[in-house]
Amino acid sequence: MNTREEILAYGLSFPDTYQNAPFRDPNWQLVRVRNTKKAFL
Repeated sequence: MNTREEILAYGLSFPDTYQNAPFRDPNWQLVRVRNTKKAFL
């Protein structure tokens, strides 16, 4: 994994995950687990 897109795609490959952008800076993206809303990437 070398690019940001590859890393986000890997994080989203897990079940019940989604991408979240809670900050104003577009460089910050979180991958969260849908049921617990815990961020892991």
